[in-house]
Amino acid sequence: MKRHSFEAFLLLLAGLIPSGLVLAAENPAPLPAESQIIDSKSKIYTHPVRGFTIAIPPGSQVLERDEENPQISIRSRKGYMVSLQTGPAKPEIPLTEMPLRLEAKYLGPGRPWSRKVDQAHKQIGGLPAIEVHYEGVNSRARIDIIRGARTDHVFIFFAAEREYKSLMHEYDWMLSHFRPGPDDIIIPQVTLSSSSSVFNETGYGYSIRYPVEWTSDVPSRMTVMFSGKEGSPAYSAIVSVQNIAPPGADTAEAAAELALASLIESLQKSVQGLRHIEERPWDYLRDAYQLKGREIILSYNHAGQGFMKRIIVVPRPDQNLAHIWSYTAPIGIFETYAETANRMLMSWKILAANGG
Repeated sequence: MKRHSFEAFLLLLAGLIPSGLVLAAENPAPLPAESQIIDSKSKIYTHPVRGFTIAIPPGSQVLERDEENPQISIRSRKGYMVSLQTGPAKPEIPLTEMPLRLEAKYLGPGRPWSRKVDQAHKQIGGLPAIEVHYEGVNSRARIDIIRGARTDHVFIFFAAEREYKSLMHEYDWMLSHFRPGPDDIIIPQVTLSSSSSVFNETGYGYSIRYPVEWTSDVPSRMTVMFSGKEGSPAYSAIVSVQNIAPPGADTAEAAAELALASLIESLQKSVQGLRHIEERPWDYLRDAYQLKGREIILSYNHAGQGFMKRIIVVPRPDQNLAHIWSYTAPIGIFETYAETANRMLMSWKILAANGG
């Protein structure tokens, strides 16, 4: 296999992004004169064209190219680099296919990426996103592709293999402060087909769309579950929404924290091998609400079978209550229905107390 140094790996990423997104991967050599170096004393960078903001770790350098649509690189003296690329949104290309286009050129024997480690749906700054990890020779890369209403954002974090995990927290911190431009916030009225069903029961405080071929069930008060019909492949893929008002919570934020802790504690008692894969902020940015929540991804074993679970918890506006959305499926089909679950999540609309 051809071996690539970390510096060569960065150079080989030039031209990585398809369909209008042009990646200008940086070389540690001196920059051309037309490149602009912005002193990063401020911790917040605002893109001059797309309008998104992102946190910049202190002491990092921000490098900006292309005045019409600046493409950004963030260099840290600690040994990592982040490339921030944007282009017109391509909604006809599913997020799940965006990494495939990169892999066709950069994954495989003799290429910068020797192995794809994992891939997961997520949300960043209130927008749907997909996260992918790759291993190379002496290097690792993580790609986060974020889809806004008018912009596709492609963020790439790369570092040497020996330092990758220890530096990841700074990149996560950066992304936790990402906020889309005002024209990129998605109003998700049409996230499922027009033939989808809608759950909008009085008193639940939200509406959510689900596939017309799925069913809904209310197993207990203020809990609704959606899944494929019995006998169908999607029968074991379950999306649920719960309303929980923990005793002793004096604010909505406290209710969210207590509800999430109670849910994790309940899982620890009822399943085996519970493992936290990831935890991060998750913002609900729709209509008049901007709610700061949390997202957790777990894996565990139950009844001899492996499962994965994605949990989103947000505080209920103006009530000491938490809304908890979750998607659970056996590991073998989790990715198969992750896109459907994510579309349901993006259709989830928290309603005012009067139902508006």
